[in-house]
Amino acid sequence: MRQIAQLCGPSLLALSWTVTAAESPADMERFASPAPTADEVFLQLTDPLGNPRRYCLDIPGFGMIRSSFDGWLLGWPLETHTCKTDIPKAHYFYIDQLISREALEKRGHIRYSRFDKCAQIMQVGRETGVREDAWVLLASCGDDPRQRFTLNANGEIRSALDPKKCLTVGTEAHEAGNRAPNEPWYQRAVTVSTCSEAEGDRQKWRIATPPADPS
Repeated sequence: MRQIAQLCGPSLLALSWTVTAAESPADMERFASPAPTADEVFLQLTDPLGNPRRYCLDIPGFGMIRSSFDGWLLGWPLETHTCKTDIPKAHYFYIDQLISREALEKRGHIRYSRFDKCAQIMQVGRETGVREDAWVLLASCGDDPRQRFTLNANGEIRSALDPKKCLTVGTEAHEAGNRAPNEPWYQRAVTVSTCSEAEGDRQKWRIATPPADPS
């Protein structure tokens, strides 16, 4: 049995859950092997926003994922999280930050390669446009225009459905566990919001190659 609470807003995302003792942990080996391919990269915010390890687009709740995806919900919005690098066995932890470079550059899909799921702008009811500060969810990859994005030369990731809106990181950072004592990881919400030079530090992205596993 699981209880999930979600607080949503353009600058804040909080997720909490409880899990019964009967549930098993994630089957890490299924997702962590093999090592990243040349096509697997991070989608990383260009400005570190005070976080020395920077922010990477991230699937929330990875600790809940099991080999059958039981315990993990497509309805959880994507977030940014401290890039999970420079730690022992890093390949066990950053797989929920790996996307396909080819899928983004050639098809406009932000495709999480280890899960074969794509980022999709949330739709409420039958709305055809993109509402301001819409969440970004995961869905089975397909032809839905809500899954199409364009990474521009200036680092903006614009919605193909509404090119005036950009993938945007929230203004508030929240601790999200610890890399080591006194070295917290941080998390920020992600929305699709109006592109603006004034918000450029939270709307500019780059493709980054995962570093070698130090372990």
